[in-house]
Amino acid sequence: MVDFLDYFDVEFMPKLGMRAPTFRAVFREMTARHHKVLVETGCARKQDNWEGDGQSTLMWAAYARFNQASLKTIDIDQEAVDLVSATANLPEGSHAICNDSVKELAKHRGTIDLLYLDSYDVDMNNQHPAALHCMFELLSARKHLISGSIVFVDDSPVGPDFEVQGKGRYVAEYFKQMGIQPFTFAYQVAWLMP
Repeated sequence: MVDFLDYFDVEFMPKLGMRAPTFRAVFREMTARHHKVLVETGCARKQDNWEGDGQSTLMWAAYARFNQASLKTIDIDQEAVDLVSATANLPEGSHAICNDSVKELAKHRGTIDLLYLDSYDVDMNNQHPAALHCMFELLSARKHLISGSIVFVDDSPVGPDFEVQGKGRYVAEYFKQMGIQPFTFAYQVAWLMP
């Protein structure tokens, strides 16, 4: 039987461009920790746009199928929700939900093993709106995160001074204040909850 990381290396990694190493690191941690509850904000919006959007929903759904896990993907755009509902092959117990991510995360029941934040397009010349929204998402989901949960943020490149930019800017500062360092970073950044 093929394990998920082998499948990822063949099916997804060659398509991911700058996101490949961070997705690989996150999936390695998820596999080692047997993560079962995946929550994503901002689902795939355009079919086969691997280097642009990353197609994360398709990868989370594949991981969930391999590992008898569940995926909740949240997007405010009904067309995006309809697209992933039709194309992502969501496993049983998984849902694509059209709603504001901050409100939906606050309503979540149970724990979250992986929280992937990617719901607000970032303008690198004006990072504040996307970074603030991302922080609001984290705060809405915080009570559902447990030791070993992964918080993973897209569109968060690390600058020359090793400061996280983009969507993850304020989330990175929050974790820094808590003494939590990322376990992987490049164009995306991820932390493990202590």
